[in-house]
This record gives sequence, structure tokens and C-alpha cells, in this order.
Amino acid sequence: MNAITAIQPETLTALPRATEPKKALVLPDWLKECLITYENDPQNPDSDLICRAFNFAHKLHEGQYRKSGEPYIAHPIAVAGLLRDLGGDGAMIAAGFLHDVVEDTEVTPEEIEARFGVEVRNLVEAVTKLSKFNFSSKTERQAENFRRMFLAMAQDIRVIVVKLADRLHNMQTLEHLNPQQQQRIALETREIFAPLANRLGIGRFKWELEDLCFKYLEPDAYRAVQLLVSEKRIDREARIETVTNTLREKLQEIGIKVLDLQGRPKHLYGIYHKMHNQGKEFPLEVQIRTLEMHHVAEYGIAAHWKYKETGSSQTTLTAADEKFAWLRNLLDWQKDLKDGQEYMDGLKNNFFEEDIYVFTPKGDVVALAQGATPVDFAYHIHSEVGNQMKGARINGKWSVLDAPLQNGDLVEILTSKNSHPSLDWLNFVVTPSARNRIRQWYKKSRREENISRGRDLLEKELGKTGFDALLKSERMQSVAKQCNYVAVDDLLAALGYGEVTLKNVVNRLQETVKNQQEILTVKNPPDVLTDSQLILPPSPVQRALPVSKSPIAGVEGLVYRLAGCCCPLPGENITGIVAHAGEGIVIHRQGCSNVEKAEAERLIPVSWNPIDDQGRYQTYPVNIQIEVIDRVGVLKDILSRLSDQNINVRNAGVKTNFGKPALISLKIEVKDLQQFERCVGQIKLMSDILNVRRISQVKSDRE
Repeated sequence: MNAITAIQPETLTALPRATEPKKALVLPDWLKECLITYENDPQNPDSDLICRAFNFAHKLHEGQYRKSGEPYIAHPIAVAGLLRDLGGDGAMIAAGFLHDVVEDTEVTPEEIEARFGVEVRNLVEAVTKLSKFNFSSKTERQAENFRRMFLAMAQDIRVIVVKLADRLHNMQTLEHLNPQQQQRIALETREIFAPLANRLGIGRFKWELEDLCFKYLEPDAYRAVQLLVSEKRIDREARIETVTNTLREKLQEIGIKVLDLQGRPKHLYGIYHKMHNQGKEFPLEVQIRTLEMHHVAEYGIAAHWKYKETGSSQTTLTAADEKFAWLRNLLDWQKDLKDGQEYMDGLKNNFFEEDIYVFTPKGDVVALAQGATPVDFAYHIHSEVGNQMKGARINGKWSVLDAPLQNGDLVEILTSKNSHPSLDWLNFVVTPSARNRIRQWYKKSRREENISRGRDLLEKELGKTGFDALLKSERMQSVAKQCNYVAVDDLLAALGYGEVTLKNVVNRLQETVKNQQEILTVKNPPDVLTDSQLILPPSPVQRALPVSKSPIAGVEGLVYRLAGCCCPLPGENITGIVAHAGEGIVIHRQGCSNVEKAEAERLIPVSWNPIDDQGRYQTYPVNIQIEVIDRVGVLKDILSRLSDQNINVRNAGVKTNFGKPALISLKIEVKDLQQFERCVGQIKLMSDILNVRRISQVKSDRE
């Protein structure tokens, strides 16, 4: 497959994976010239900062070698060279030389600032922090790493370009690592860094990163495409030359000045992608660009500083940078989205996919994610347009609200003050911003209901005595602020719709009381306690018991089973009931209605044995019911969250009622009460969760 654009990235020849013999350092011509200029004129502004950074890095990395046998400084030189080719300024190229010194040597950021200025320090420090991120880690940590990366990008876009150059050179020398490392790094590059280069519009980096990932992740397909390309080389080059000459003649005939005309083979992964996904063979592609279009296609965000007529570097994104509005959108919706799994799903569906472009009635262009609907469009325009939306026209015709928009569609939104969002919209919107704003409207419009639910949850945990005084206390206001809410009612509402967990609120409250040293023991508390007399439930204390092979102490030598009516878990207070007809002992939770009904002579004291050194060797069933906002995929998301915690699900059922929340019933297996509480806490963190409760014959579970 061919394209009339740029030059094909150079294909690397595989080298032995063992560490190579040490090699001498070879400086590129551009750096030699820079050092000569600096030696002749140390005050030259074009070479001063760059050469001082190189000399400093060279000295610090002296004696360090890469797996290839090259001196380690060869890597910073290559990174700086890539940044120079993109047109990076002096500070950016200097950061390329210095990007590893904080992590690999004893140099501090303060010393870098003293030698090279605050701008270089900030770049080096930010790149160092990005280098510590593990994008293959668990979902919550991975999501937080992405959040920080995008924030760093917004503060100075050069940071991520330095990181991309670092990753590109590491991929270029990947043959020196073992196969497992090659697979891990290549997969991370294909999933994270190649799409990032694409989003920034740096085609030169994107193409080579994709080809190198293709080489290591799908070596058979890579070699097959490489062979096809080489076999058709003579024919391809002849066709390119013919088409190039014909295009030049035709363009000149109609008076179009041709500044440059290039022919190149399309990169290997691009050929494979089109052959595999679109069933194409080897057609000829032609792209006609203005000079500015070519610069943007090749350099992307780098074109802002490489070809800026004023000569000044623009390193932060402004409202005028519409081509990079996706980054501002990410920053907007990630502030409100606290659930890591949903954040990652949003990234996969929006950040790693190409955009579509549609028009407003005034002719303005709006970029949206693939599969976006009129509802996504409405919320992109303004939250109130989405909240008051009553219908949509696409290209002048009425449309259903879940119709996927296509490139070039003209979209018109009709609104009414009496209209409001529907929960059904959550089943088809694709942009995180639309999804969040629909939820926010739902939460705010049901505010009183959510406050009441949150109040009930907290009251059940802390007890009724002194509860009203607690809610009005300064302590509770302090807890609300610690959880990033303005008022106690805001905290209760968030607790009601699951944005904050009950455990988190109680822990914060206990910490506040402990810090103020105002916990009092009152044997007979009055009906209403003052702020200084509030008593919080003490932390549970387990008494030591002898280790036994049986998890239950008190039934040694007897047949027993756990009651299905209350599903007791290790860590809970339990009672044994002698079953009728000689069926052994049935273990119930204290508070179970069946315990209260049993005759006193049938009750026997039992307790859980402590965990031995090997840990608990079995799991226990427990039933829960989850109230959720009904949408497609919500059960799958919950099961995925449980799977991440290594929790098995025995049974699952869903009850739905149009326009109302859905009820999901699950029977799960956990090791003990602590794991169960962590599990419930994780489920409550998910954005669509309204309530989670345990199903049993224990009164406190049913309230």
C-alpha cells in the first residue's frame, strides 16, 4: 500500500538479546556542529543551553551502559535528537538530555534549576514522575496515573512529547531485551503511547511506534506484510513515479503551485490494519496538503512551536486550540468521575478512538467520539441544552435520540423548559461528559431522597442516641470538608447515592474525635447529648482463641452447617442451634430472627476460630441486593469489579422496571466479614450504584 506523503520509517535488524560488548560513543552530526559552535562562542543563545545540558548529562551517565553495549548517554542523545527534529526549543532539547538524571543519578531537581533554570527543571521533574507510572497496574491505580498524565500535559504539553521521544527510542532498541520484556513494553506502547502520539497529531512518532509494536506483538504477520511489500517493490516504485509525474503536470496545468511532491510506502502496520479490517489489497493513495496541513500531519502539536510565525513557543493549550479540545474535555469530566473502572472505560471509548465531525446549525464544527448520538451533541454544546432537550433533527429530518451521528451531519437540538433527562439515555450515550451530566441532574433532582437515604445509613451505623446533635456538630462539618463537600447535607446526599462510602465517613469521624481527644464513656447517656458528649461505636476487638482445623470453635466432633437464612461470615458474632431430628448444629448470626424464635435449651455458644498461618482455606456464601441506575452493561461492570477482587459469584439475577432503578441480586463467596465489607465498599464507589444491602433474616440487614 502506498501514499504520496513522507519517508518510510527505517526498519531495524534484530540483534542478539544478550548484553553486547561495550561500544564507543558516536555523536550525531547535529550535536557535533552544536558543540563546535558552543566552543567558538560560549555565549551563543542557540547552543549554550543545549550544550551545557549535554555536557552535564554526559558526565553524570559516565560509566553507565545500555543492554546494547552503548554508553548510556547514547539514549538521551537520541531523545534530544528526536525532539530537535520536531522543532523543540532549547529547554525541551535540554530536558531530552537530562530526562533520566534525577532517577538514575544523585542529582536533585534543585540542582537542575540552579544550573539550567526553572523551565528545564519543571520539564525534567514532570517527565521523571511520568516514568514512574505503571499503566499495566490495577484499574484504580492505572486510572490515577492517566489522570496525572493528562494534568501534566495540560500544564506543559512538551512534557508528554519528551516522554514520547523517550519511548520511541526505547522501542527502537527493544531487540536487546528478553522476549517477556519486549511483549510487555510493546503492548503498553500500542495501547497507550501510539494512540497518544496519534491524538497529539505527531504522525512521525505514531507510524514508527505502531510498526515497532507490530514487529514484536505479531511477528508472523509483520514478516508476511514485510515480504509482500518487498516483493512488489519494483512495481510499486514505478507506479509511484508515474503518479507523481502525472500529478505534478495536472496541478501545474490548473495553476496550482506545487511546493513539494513525495512518494513513500505506507507504514507496515497501516497496511496490515487496512488489509485485516477493511479487506483491502494494495491500492494507491494520494494526499494533497497545504504546507500547514503537512506540518500538522507530520508534527501535530509540535507544529505549534516549530512553525509558529511569531517565533515564540506555545506550550500550554488555550481555548483557541480546537484541534486539542479532547484534552480539555478529558480534564473536565475526570474531575467528577471518581470510579476508576468507569474512567478507564471512558478513555478506551473516547481517547483511543478516532473522532467524528458534525456541524451546528450555524456551521460550527463539533468533534465527538465515534458512535456519539444527538444527546452527546446536546451536552457538548451546554449542560442545559442537554437537560432541556426534547428532540433532534439531523440534516433537517427528525431523528431518534439514540441514532449514531455520522461525519458531516448537521445537528439541531430542540429544547423545552418542561423537558428533563431520562435514565434511558445512559444506555446509549458514549461520551463521559454526557453520562456524568445526566447522572448529576438525576442526583440533584432527587437530592432530598438521597439525603434521607444517607442519613438512614449513617444512623444505622452510629445509633440513634445523640445522632441529631452529631449532624449539627462542628465535627460533622469537618468530616464533610475532609470528604470535599461544602455542607453536611451534601455529604449525606453523596452517601445516599453512593459517591462516598459509609466506611469512609465513619473512619473520618472517628479520626476527628480521636484527634480532638473528646471521646467520653457515658454509662447512661441522656436522650440528647451535647457536642462534647458524642460517643462513637468502638472498634471491634476479637479475643484470642486456640487455633483449630475447624473454623468454628465449640462444635468439635459435632456435625454442623452454616444457616442459609443469615449466611454468617468469619468476624461476625454467631450462635449455634441444635437442629431437630439429629441433624447436627446450625450456625446462625446473632440477631437472626430464627435465633430469636429458638428455645433457649437448643442454643449453644460458638465462635469463629482465628486465622492460622496459612490463612482461611474456604469461602462463605452471602446474598446481596444492589439498586442501580438501569443501563446496558451495568451487571457486567459489577461482575468485573468483583472479579478484580478475586470474588466468585455463584448466582446473579436482575429485575427491571421501565424508568425505574434496577435490582440486581447476587450470591457471592467471600473469606470473611472484612473482605465482604471491602467488596460492598468497592461496589458503592461505582457511579450508577444507588444502594447495596445484604439479604438475610437479621433485622439490621432488612432495615
